[in-house]
Amino acid sequence: MSSPNCRQGKWNNASFETLAAAQQIAKDTSSAVSALVIGKGVAPFAGELAAKHVAEVLTVEHDLLETYTPDGYCRALKQVVESAKPDLVLFPHTYQVRDFAPKLAAMLGKGMIGDCIGYRNEASKLVFVRQMFQGKTAADVTFAGAAPWFASFQSGAFRADLLAAHPSGKAPISAVTVSLSADQIRTKPLETLQRSKIRGGFDASPAHRGHWPRHQSPRKYSPS
Repeated sequence: MSSPNCRQGKWNNASFETLAAAQQIAKDTSSAVSALVIGKGVAPFAGELAAKHVAEVLTVEHDLLETYTPDGYCRALKQVVESAKPDLVLFPHTYQVRDFAPKLAAMLGKGMIGDCIGYRNEASKLVFVRQMFQGKTAADVTFAGAAPWFASFQSGAFRADLLAAHPSGKAPISAVTVSLSADQIRTKPLETLQRSKIRGGFDASPAHRGHWPRHQSPRKYSPS
């Protein structure tokens, strides 16, 4: 599974790096990759993803998802995960993902392995590698408990230029309906933007459209 995102109408390259990771994991585990695009007016992004080697592209459109908010994304993606039942959900380790993905995992009663730099498939069990102590050492981490599992990959961990194209030209695109109401969106978009600029001195403005691919891996392995 991979979780790309985009901002100001353009893809974040880390999105395609993570999608390349999802393709590699799918190959190693004899499973399939599904991509999900979330936001409003996402048809062009879905069409671009459909040209990649994925089993399907799912789209989630809602007026309340036009601008990124952690509440909106979490509530929408929770419904998608519960409906699609993926085993593994991957994200690029961006500022936006750091904002909402741990919350999404917690809402589903799951943990998340963040900022990974690689993985291994050992005896049908995925082992994720992540840096610790400011990159001074690396640790092998596995998931405990039942799927779904959540992880994010560091920028540069995989090569986007190795992303495989769809073998027959285009994957099917399907719409997924979610239920959202304005009173569920507690964090306002401008509030998030201003806090990010002040705290880090960088522009971490959220994308107007988000993209969240899903990797559906087989049930045959059960990390302990």
